[in-house]
Amino acid sequence: MLLSVISFSMLISSHFTGVLDHETPGAGLANILLVDDDAAFTSATAQLLTLLDHQVATADTVATATAQLQSTTYDRVFLDLMLPDGSGLQLLDYINTDLSRVTIITGHRAVKAQVMNLYGMNVNYLVKPITLDQLERLFDDAEADDNSSIKRHFGELIGESPRMHDLYNMIKRVSGSYVNVLLLGESGVGKEVVARAIHKASKVPGPFVPANCGAFSSELIGSELFGHEKGAFTGAIARKTGLFEQAENGTLFLDEITEMPLAMQPNLLRALESRMLTRVGAAAQIPINCRVIS
Repeated sequence: MLLSVISFSMLISSHFTGVLDHETPGAGLANILLVDDDAAFTSATAQLLTLLDHQVATADTVATATAQLQSTTYDRVFLDLMLPDGSGLQLLDYINTDLSRVTIITGHRAVKAQVMNLYGMNVNYLVKPITLDQLERLFDDAEADDNSSIKRHFGELIGESPRMHDLYNMIKRVSGSYVNVLLLGESGVGKEVVARAIHKASKVPGPFVPANCGAFSSELIGSELFGHEKGAFTGAIARKTGLFEQAENGTLFLDEITEMPLAMQPNLLRALESRMLTRVGAAAQIPINCRVIS
């Protein structure tokens, strides 16, 4: 197994900021996509945005929002983190961040610190419940930033120091290959942001699929990674596609890889080496084609 390792302990300087938030082209009326599966919240927020003279489209799943993003360019996209068929962050691969601003919506104030750790101080976020005043301030801030000319490398990274350029050069080298990548660094330095930068620099057709290994239960982690067949265990009422298959032709980011149970690591190693996997409860192997960043 080929493995490329990037260490951030010395590379990430005070000049680094990973950003989801980008300039909105022009002021005034905005074309907005609101992605949230809470129907009452979506209806109320859409009405507030309409009062501010913005045009609003809505989606309640990753699949629906993906289809809309592929057919329409939005000035601003509001993303809920938790959706029925995945994470709102998966949609970032379908958003042209040079044209669209992204705002994270969460119902938990504790998520604010986690989002800021991942994406930097400049990320836009809103905590439910959302008021008209909050939305007005959000758009006022957007207009104030419209004249910004900050350069974003790979659409994600900001910084022009020598250490940051060393990081950019490593990302370029890695993106030209198909090797799996291990990112090393302290909590909060922006490893997921760099993983997204590698994904974007690779220009692969598949999605970026993030997963936190520490969030999986030891009983279900095999099903989460590799999928399962109907009837494989109690409660398996239908076939499930695992994270490896979801990341086909793209990138699978396994955060907190050291939290993975030891018993599962041989299965993960075999999948990385052979590029084949077996769903839980299945007999036949199936091929996989994705880069793994952990």
